[in-house]
Amino acid sequence: MFGQVRAAVSGFSQRWGFEAAVLRANRRFDRDHPEWSAALFDDHFLRGRAAPILARYLDGPASANPDELAEAWMQQLWVQPDKKKSLKRQAIPMATRYLLCLEEEVQAHRTVLGSIGFGHGSLARF
Repeated sequence: MFGQVRAAVSGFSQRWGFEAAVLRANRRFDRDHPEWSAALFDDHFLRGRAAPILARYLDGPASANPDELAEAWMQQLWVQPDKKKSLKRQAIPMATRYLLCLEEEVQAHRTVLGSIGFGHGSLARF
């Protein structure tokens, strides 16, 4: 029974920590790249359509793919077929910058956990 409770608390902590990191990354990205936020690469997109892609981050940073993130962003837009390749070439570096921002926020969260004694084990896993 205790093992199940511990696993549930650990899973909740992991998800909560990741969601907090995503929220901080979204705010930071919006502040640093307002032109992309204005182009709908914003909190609504990142917590909606992009959420399944970002959730794969929990399996490891390499699991969140900037190409897929850029593609998901483009799917919410009406883009003329002849403009898709050009737009995607612009969007992939932007998606890469966002994922780097997310990685920095996750690392910051891990540092905080480590400083209060949770640097090892499932609480610091993500």
